[in-house]
Amino acid sequence: MNFEEKSKFNVKLYPIYKMFAWDLLFYYAISFLFLTEVKGFSSADVVLLDVSIYTLFKGFLQLPATILTDKLGKRFSLVVGNIYIAFSMLFIIICSNLIVLALAEFCMAFGFAIKSITEPNILYDSLPDNEKRGKIFSKLDGRGSALYYFLNAVSLLSTGFLYAVNPYLPVLLCFIFSILATVASSSFYSLNTNRNSKKEVIPKATDRIAEYSKELHYVFRQIFKSSRLRYLIIFYGLFQSLIAVTTTLDRSLLTDLNVPAQYFGIIYALLSILSGVFSRSQGFIHKKFRNKVLTVFSIFFICSCIVSGLFTLVWVSAIVSFLLILMSFGVRASIKGPFYTLYKQYLTNFTASSVRPKIYTATYLFENLCGALIAFGISRLLEVTSTAMSFLVLGIISTFVFAILLYRMKSRVGLKPEQYKKEDINLVDLK
Repeated sequence: MNFEEKSKFNVKLYPIYKMFAWDLLFYYAISFLFLTEVKGFSSADVVLLDVSIYTLFKGFLQLPATILTDKLGKRFSLVVGNIYIAFSMLFIIICSNLIVLALAEFCMAFGFAIKSITEPNILYDSLPDNEKRGKIFSKLDGRGSALYYFLNAVSLLSTGFLYAVNPYLPVLLCFIFSILATVASSSFYSLNTNRNSKKEVIPKATDRIAEYSKELHYVFRQIFKSSRLRYLIIFYGLFQSLIAVTTTLDRSLLTDLNVPAQYFGIIYALLSILSGVFSRSQGFIHKKFRNKVLTVFSIFFICSCIVSGLFTLVWVSAIVSFLLILMSFGVRASIKGPFYTLYKQYLTNFTASSVRPKIYTATYLFENLCGALIAFGISRLLEVTSTAMSFLVLGIISTFVFAILLYRMKSRVGLKPEQYKKEDINLVDLK
C-alpha cells in the first residue's frame, strides 16, 4: 500500500477501533461494587487508589509514555498501551490486597497514558493537511466516541445482571474486550508524515533522551509564552479532574442510596446512550455556542454536582430526590461525550504533528497531578462525611475556581486567528 491507501485504511478503522478500545467495557458500572463488596476495600480506599493514585501514576508516567512513543512509533506504542490495560484487568481479577490493586492501577495508568498520546495522533496524521483537518478530525473522533457509548450502553444493560449471577463475569468480559482492543490496534499502519524523507536511522537511547528533553523544553517554553494554550491546559486539567472524581462519586452515591446492582447497569446504559447522542452532536454544539462552549459545560457540570449532593441531604420525597439525582447524572453524561472531542480539536489547532505529542504530554501531566490532589482531598473527606456532602463541597469550591478561570480565559481563548498574538499560535514545528 502507498501512503494515501494506508491513510484511508487508518481513517476507516479508527472509529471502529475506538468503539472497542476507547475505555473499559463492562467494568465501570460495577467497579465500585466489585472493589468494595467482593474485594473488601473501603469507599475511601477506592477513591484514593482508583482515582488519586491512578491519576498520580498517570501524571508521572506521561513523560515515559511520550519517550516510549517517540522510540517505538505511534502504532507499536498503541499496541503496548492496550497490552498494559489488559494486564491491569488481570491484576484486578486476582487482587487480594492494596498492593496488587496499586499494581493494577499502575498498569492501567501507563496504558492509558500511552493511548492518550498515540490514538489522536494516529488519526490526525492520517488526515489531509488542509484547513478542514480539524473539523474532519472532530467528526471522525466524535463518531468513534458515539459508537463506543452505544456499545457501552449495550454492555451496561447486562453488566448488573451478570454481576448478580457472578461478580467476576463482567470483569472477565472487560479483560476479553481489552484483548480484542489490542488485536484491533495492531491493524493500524505506521505512517511517515514526511512522505519524501529517507528511512530514519534510529538513534541511541541516550541521544534520543537528550533530543527529547530539548524538544520538550521547547514546547514547554512555547506553552508558557502562549496564554491561549496555558489556559486551555489549566481548564482541561481541572475539568477532567472533576469528571474523574464525580464518576467514582456517582457510584458511591448509588451505593449509599441502596440501589441494587441490577439497576446499576440499566442506569449507566442510559447514561452511555446520552453521552453517545451528544458526542455525535459535538459539531452542532460547537456551532451553537462557539467560544462559549467551555463556559456552558462548566456551568451545567458544576450545577449538576451541587444538585447531586443537595437533594440527597435535604428532606424531599424519595422519588423526587432520586429523579433529580438521576437528572444530574444525565447532565454530566451529556457533557462528557462532546467535551473530549471538542477539547482535542481546540488543543491541536495551530499545531503540527511533531509538537502534538508534547502538547498532550504537558496537558495530561497537569491533568493527572491536579486530579490526584483533588481525588486525595475527596478520599480524606469521605472518611469524615458522606458522599452527598462531598458532592456539595466539591460543587461549591468548583463554582469559585471556574468563575475566576473563565473570566481570565475570556480574552485569551476562543478568538479568531487574526486576534491572537503570534506567540499564542506559533507552535507549528519543533526548533
